[in-house]
This record gives sequence, C-alpha cells and structure tokens, in this order.
Amino acid sequence: MSFTPLQRSGLRFLSGSIFNDKRLSRRYSSFLTRMIEHQSNTVGHISLDEAESRGYYRFLANERVSHSDMLEQVSKLPSELISQRSLVVLGDTTEISLKSQISHLKDADRVGVLSDNKTPGYMAQAHLVLDAQHGGVLGLSDLMLWTRPASEGSKLARDRRRKTRSWQEKESYKWLLGMRQSQSVIASAKEAIFVFDTEADLAELWEEVLPGKTDMLVRVQTNNRQMADLPMKLFEYLETVAFCGQYALNVSTLSRRNYSKNKAQKRQGRQTQLQFRYCPCKLKLRKKKSTITPLYAIEVKERTEFVPEGESPIKWYLLTTRSIESAEQARDLIRYYEWRWQIEQLFRILKRKGFALEQTELTSFDAILRQTILSFGAAIRVMQLLRARDQVDGQGTDELFSKNEQRCLAVLNQKYQGNTHKQQNPFPKDKLAWASWIIARIGGWKGYQSQHPPGPITFLRGWEKFNTYFDAWMLFVNK
Repeated sequence: MSFTPLQRSGLRFLSGSIFNDKRLSRRYSSFLTRMIEHQSNTVGHISLDEAESRGYYRFLANERVSHSDMLEQVSKLPSELISQRSLVVLGDTTEISLKSQISHLKDADRVGVLSDNKTPGYMAQAHLVLDAQHGGVLGLSDLMLWTRPASEGSKLARDRRRKTRSWQEKESYKWLLGMRQSQSVIASAKEAIFVFDTEADLAELWEEVLPGKTDMLVRVQTNNRQMADLPMKLFEYLETVAFCGQYALNVSTLSRRNYSKNKAQKRQGRQTQLQFRYCPCKLKLRKKKSTITPLYAIEVKERTEFVPEGESPIKWYLLTTRSIESAEQARDLIRYYEWRWQIEQLFRILKRKGFALEQTELTSFDAILRQTILSFGAAIRVMQLLRARDQVDGQGTDELFSKNEQRCLAVLNQKYQGNTHKQQNPFPKDKLAWASWIIARIGGWKGYQSQHPPGPITFLRGWEKFNTYFDAWMLFVNK
C-alpha cells in the first residue's frame, strides 16, 4: 500500500468557481476573508450574525466541499507572480494534536496518532515559497494532510516491518511527492531550490533529484557518508579544506521540550560569529549499492571563542545539488537554510499564536481538516506582513493590497505617523514594508525602530482593525 495523503485534486475549476459550484465558491471566499480579517478560525468569533455562523458550519460539514479541491485552491500561485523569478521553497512537516478534543469528535476512529504512537492527531506537510532575492513570502506551492495509524508491537518490531516496505509505501515518500507537486505549481519560475532539514536527508531523494531548473539543499543527518573517490568520509574530508568566509549571527534563546525526541532543548542567546567552507564531493549514498552522486558540501561552524561554557558550538553540514564556485554562492545557500525559521513561524501561527488549531471547537474530523486548510491560507497573509516589516527592497505593496486598500493605508499612515522623525514610516510606499509598518502601528506597536519588532499577535490585531477601517472608508468614499 502506497503513502496516500490528502493532496491537491489537480482539477481546473470552471469559470473560476471553486468546487464548480458558485454558491460554495462564494461561501469559501467569504469564510477565508473573515478568517484573515479576524485572524481566527472560531466560527462564532468571525461571523457577523447567527445566519452567517450557521452557513459556515454547514460549509465545514458539507461533503461536497472536497478536501482535495480546497488543497488545490490554497496551494495555487499566480503564474505572473512567480514567472522568471528565482525561488526558495521551504518544506517541513508538523504534527497537530487533538488530545484535548478527541473525546468530543463524532468520528474519532478516523484520527491517527503522532510520532509518540499514542497522542491522537494528524500530520501536515507544507511547502512555503519565498523570493530568493529578499526572502519575501509568495505563498504555498503544496500542502498535504494525512493520518498515521497506531503501530503495534515493540519499536524494534516496527522498525523491522518498516524495512520490508518499498519507499512509495513509507511516509518518507512525502518529500519526493511534495517536490513533484510543487514543481507543477512553480513551473514558470526561472529556477528553484528546495530547502529541507535533516529528516529529508534520504538516499532515495538524492537519487531522484535531477540537475536543471530545480535543486535541493538539505542539512545532513549525523551519518557520515563515505567518499566515492577518496579513502575517507565526508566530515573528515571537510576538515582538510580551509574556511573561506565568516559572518555574524544573532542566536536567539531557546528553552523548550522536544516531545518527539522526549528531551529538553536549551540554548543561550548570543551574538556570535560563524565560519564556513565548501567543497565538491562524490558520495556513496548506500552501502549496498554502487550509486555515486556528485554534490557540493558546506560546513558552517561557530568560532569556539563565542561559544558559552557548557554548550556545544553551532555546526551545520549541508549538501546541495547546486554547484558552488565561490564563497559568495556558498553564503547565499547558507542564508537559504537560515530562512527555514519562516516555515516554523508559519506552524507556530497556526497552532499557538493566532489560529489555535489544536484547540478547535469542531466535533467532526472532516470539518477539522477543512478548517485546517482554510487556516493555512489565512496564515500566509500574516507571514507576508511579518517578513516584510524590515525589508526595504522586499515585495511590492501591490502583491498583497488592492489599489483601494493602498489608498486607505495612505490615509491611515498620516494618522499613525508621529511628529518626530523617529516615528515616521521609513519605507517607500511601493514596498510591502510600508504597509507592514502601518498594520503594526494599528495593532499597537509604538513605531520606534529601536523597539522590539512587532510580532504575530500585533499583526493579528492590526489586520483585524485595518479591515474595520477599510470597510468604513469604502462606505465614505462611495457616498
């Protein structure tokens, strides 16, 4: 049996009507707009009245509202937005717990388990598309949802059963499936590089990626692979290569529990210096196969004098199919890997800071899946504002706001700017950072660049208030 997640339908909707039903299409668009306006997926909170609330509940329960059609809609990027652009596509997986809701679900038997093999919940994998020049968020190129059935027996027995299955039957097949589905969405791009963490460091995946418009960059697992043309392993070979550059990095404090690994993770915040080196390499990806894959390797290592006592230095090993001819090109690839925090931020907005997927009010698993897809679509707007807040040369304002919305923002900009130079909007009007600054001010941020930058909650409040202002403004100008 193959790995079969809920995925895009691949259908083209007739006359732009989602689900090929104008009534359902209008309800979908209205629901998504309300979620974006209020930064909430709680039906009672976002609805204008009782009738609208009942309509949204019926939509979530409607069997004609296909999960695959909704996934098609939320991971659709306009061709003109990505045409001839260089893209970075971040792929990652998250677990969504239903532990506190499972006793209320009518169809609880359809819910799977998380990686601990006992907590009820479901899985999601998203591919987040960024502009490679400035890191601006463009949207999703793919979204998959699936449940993982509980496995019986000991961990040893489960591992043995897993080894007997083909790759297409394993959950790890999601990496290739997500890449292929994303490639169809971003086909008009100039080039793209997929960036993954250690979970995607799989021999099967490296053997599938072909040179051309699409490349891959992956952080290497702890396994140290044998060089194909030298009597040493990759990590030892990198030690013979001189460092070619270094850069400063602000490391944030980390204090949390990793439940999948069942251990605490702590790290001191600090301003540090990282040095890096790179080399071409030919690797034997499998012990029992003669396949040799030409790649480029990068090592990033924290300088020892900056490492706090009792902590291990930051060290990354990255592998990529993209050729590296200079230290500048290597640094660009390192920067792409550092952008991975963007997709982690997306998951935090969905689960904790805003949409609270894990505290859903719904009592049907099918409805929860529909709510999840809508939440991903709405959370992208918040991500775009967050990413734009400091980018003078980032995305254009017209990529996110209509002409009328931009006119309304200009009025609000005059209202929320202070009298001093430090309280003026420092960004040009045609850049999304200009709009992001205004939304943050509406949300309660004081406007000083020396102040802590506005976070998701500030943008959530600001976006909701902006939509209220915009509705009133449109009534005024249309009198």
